[in-house]
Amino acid sequence: MYLAVTTQVKVPLPLQQKVQMEVEEFSPKIRRVVDWLGQLQAVDLNRVEPAIRADTEGEILREDIPEPFGQRKAMIDSIPSYEESYIKVPKVLNEE
Repeated sequence: MYLAVTTQVKVPLPLQQKVQMEVEEFSPKIRRVVDWLGQLQAVDLNRVEPAIRADTEGEILREDIPEPFGQRKAMIDSIPSYEESYIKVPKVLNEE
C-alpha cells in the first residue's frame, strides 16, 4: 500500500480493505517473530562450541557404496514415455 501511495497509483477500495485486513492480521504475528529473535540475541553463546551441523556427536552416516539397481527394466516398462535414456514428462511451466 505504501508503494502505491508513493508512486501515486490508484488502488481499488476492495483491494485497500483486503490489504488493511492483512496488515491487521499479520502485524501481531510479525511482531512476535521479531520479539522472539530479540530473545535469541540475548542468549549467551560464549561457552558453546561452534558446530558445522547439529549431529556432531559420532559418525552416523553409512559408507557410500554403489549398488546395482535390479528393477531397471520393470521401472522403464512402467514409464508412459521413454526414449533411449530419457524419460519424457509433460510440460509444467508456462512461457509467461
